[in-house]
Parts: sequence; C-alpha cells; structure tokens
Amino acid sequence: MAKLNLDMWQKRAPMGEWVEKNPVLGPGEIGVVEIPGEDDWFVIGNGTTNFADLPVFKSIEVIEALIISILESTPPDAHNHDDLYFTEAETATAIQTAIDLIEVAWVDITGKPATFPPSAHTHDDRYFTEAETNNAIAEALAAVDFEVEWVDITGKPATFPPDVHTHDDRYYTEAETDAEIASAIGDEVVARDAAISAATAALIDGAPGLLDTFNELAAAMGDDPNFTTTITNALAGKQPLHALLTALSGLAAEANKLAYFSGAATMAMTDLTAFARTLLDDADAETARGTLSLGTSATLDAPAAGDASAAEVVKGNDSRLSDSRTPTAHDHDSSYYTESEVDDLLATKVPLTQSINAQTASYSLVLADAGKLVTMDVAGANDLTIPLNATQAFPVGSKVEVAQIGAGQTTVVATGGVTLIYTPGLKIAAQGGIIGLTKLATDTWLVYGRLAA
Repeated sequence: MAKLNLDMWQKRAPMGEWVEKNPVLGPGEIGVVEIPGEDDWFVIGNGTTNFADLPVFKSIEVIEALIISILESTPPDAHNHDDLYFTEAETATAIQTAIDLIEVAWVDITGKPATFPPSAHTHDDRYFTEAETNNAIAEALAAVDFEVEWVDITGKPATFPPDVHTHDDRYYTEAETDAEIASAIGDEVVARDAAISAATAALIDGAPGLLDTFNELAAAMGDDPNFTTTITNALAGKQPLHALLTALSGLAAEANKLAYFSGAATMAMTDLTAFARTLLDDADAETARGTLSLGTSATLDAPAAGDASAAEVVKGNDSRLSDSRTPTAHDHDSSYYTESEVDDLLATKVPLTQSINAQTASYSLVLADAGKLVTMDVAGANDLTIPLNATQAFPVGSKVEVAQIGAGQTTVVATGGVTLIYTPGLKIAAQGGIIGLTKLATDTWLVYGRLAA
C-alpha cells in the first residue's frame, strides 16, 4: 500500500472492535469505522488521544479521495514548490482547521448503539484481502535487495543509546515487561515445582527423614549391590518362625516373674517370690526339706495298716488317738485365754445376729434388751422408757435399737434422774423409722437416728 508518510496509514475495523481496544492513532493516521447498514465513519489520529475521545466524521469523500490519490502516487524526486502549493506542515494545518470546523465528539453523539457487530459484507477492489496483502508484501520483499551484512556497514556507532522518549499504552515499560516476564516465569516455576514436589512425595511416600533419598537407602543397606542375596543368606541361619517362640516373645519381661505355659502354644507370667527362688537353687531333696522346715518327719512312711511303728508317721485312724484321753494337767502362760476369760469377753460382744423384742404397747427397757432391736407395733401414740441404772444396770457402752413398726408415733421418755442427749426431739420421725440408744455414763444416754421434735 502506498503512503504519504509513516503516519498516514488507514485502519479499518467494526465499531465494536474500536470501542473494545480504544487505541491511540498516530498523527494523521485514519481510522475507518464500519457501521452496519450505514456509511462508514472515520477518525483522524493526533498521536496522543485514544479513539473514544477523537472527533468522529460522517463525510469523508473529499478528504478520502485526496488521501487515496496521494497514497497511490509515486513519491517524486526531491524538489521545491512555489507558494501555489501547501507544504506538508501547511497541509496538516489546513486539514486540522477543516476537521475543527466539522468535528463531533464521540461523547456528543446520541442514540449510538452499545455494540457494533458487523454484518456480513465484502470489500471492493480498493482493498486487499489478507491473502492479497501477504502476497504483495512477499513480492515487494523479493524485489528489493536490501540485505546487508552487519560487518559490511561502516561508520556505525559502537553503541546505540536511544534518545529520551516515552511510549503510549500500546507498549510495556521495562518495569512492566520485567513484571510480566517474572509473572509468567513465576507461574511456570510454581507449576513445575509443584509437579516436582508431588512426584517426589509420591516416590518418598512418607519415608522417614533418614531414609528419603536414594543415597540414604543405599547407605542403610550397606551399599551392598547384592543386598537381597545377603539378607536371604543371613536369614537361612536363623531360627524359623515357631508358635512357641512367638508366644514367648509376646511376654513382657518383669522383675520377680516366671514364664509358664497357660495352654497350647500360649504362655503367661506368674510371680516368682524370693522364697521360691531359694527353693529353686536347692541342690537336692534334703536341702529343699531344710528350706521348707520339714524336718526328719518328711522322710517317714505311713503304715500300710494298723498303728504306726516308731519309724512311721501316725495316721488319723491310729488306735492311740482318742477324744476320751485325759490330758495331763498343765498350765498356759499369758499368751492364752482361760475358758472363763473367753466367756467374759464374749459377754461384752454383740452377736452376729440381732435378737428382736417385739412390743405392742408402751414399754420400759430391761437389761436383757442390750444389743437387741425393740419394735413398737402400736396403733396409737406410745412411749419407750429408759429406766434408772439402779433399776436396770446396763453396762456403760450398751446399745439398744428401737423401730416404730405401727402407725402410732413412739416417744423416748427418761425416768426421773436419767439424762438424754438428742437432737432435734425425742419422737421417731415416721412409721418405719429407727433410732439408736447408747449408754454413755451411769444414768446418761445418747439418743440418735431418725428423730423429730
């Protein structure tokens, strides 16, 4: 395509694409906007303003014809014109003046659609198709021999520091470029590292820290390339698995314990006392009898029948053993109780089974009630009287229990001169209630249990 200068390119696209990309057109660069069902619109760039903020033109015939004529002409040799012609700068000024007179800002256009999808259409022969454009470029490149070896270029500077300049947002700054590259590389590195970590984790599969590398595994196997054969040969000289050995290995060894068989192929531990150990280390039966303090009688035989001889053990049916034999008179030291001492001690004890004294009316305790349960089965109110020691001489410490069996409430009454200790009152609280009486002194009794005021 011919061109007036590097900035006078023409770009054509549907409205939707212009709005989406919103590019900055170069100075004098024309943007043709395709509107479905209408004539094309166009904008002219100034090198700094985005598409959406450029003025829009709906009539381009004259300007477009002029630009096409210029683009299709062959660039002339260097020459000068008189003042009948505009210079390039004067032409640009005149064009801008014309634009200023007819421009309409994009934001001032009302009723414009939100999107501009193009309808199916074709272009006339003023435009190249993509294939035609590619072919034209290829032919132009083939016709021009512009290839020059770098080493053949003379007078070139050693370095090419650029002039200070800025780029619009179509270009990345160095920092933006570095950031994009770092992001792309970083994502790739993260994905690669994650894949490597996953593969490594699957290979290690939870192995302990000291065995999670091939070198550590090899070291653990003694760097033996024939490790399997070495282990097989070593196991060949070991005791085979056996149920009895398994049972023995399952025992927890403890001090003062002895293993024994508790069943078929099962074992357990039992106590091994110090005394048992002294018996186990006895060399013979005589030494064991001495440890057991059996004396010489342990070596005597029992008679087959009849009375035992002097060298035999007396059996229970020996005729000389009889309950009717009168023992020889003898005395015991203070380590033993006499019969009367035993009787006196038993008299002060409470029998294992408690005797019951059932009463159906008010009642006064007697000495024989000591240690008994007195039941009061009376329909109406009734009294249980504690007598003076002069009348009934209960030993100090004597205990009597009283239970209210009947519906009538039982009240504990003290004979004059008798002191009772109680709380909160002297009545049995309810039918089925039971109280206790304990003699504390000659005429002092403690009353306790389920009492009521």
